[in-house]
Amino acid sequence: LTAKTRRRVQRNRHRKMQQQHILNLEIAEEIEEGIYKLASSLKIHYIAAALRKSRF
Repeated sequence: LTAKTRRRVQRNRHRKMQQQHILNLEIAEEIEEGIYKLASSLKIHYIAAALRKSRF
């Protein structure tokens, strides 16, 4: 490999890594949102169950 092509390869590799990092961030945000929604729906179920129990 000549110096020029080596530099190009390194730059391409770097760009790929950046894209992967952005993708990972997006996935992490989606997972976080999913967990939050799940947690809030579970909380609602838990509160509803607690209210039902306290009525009887």
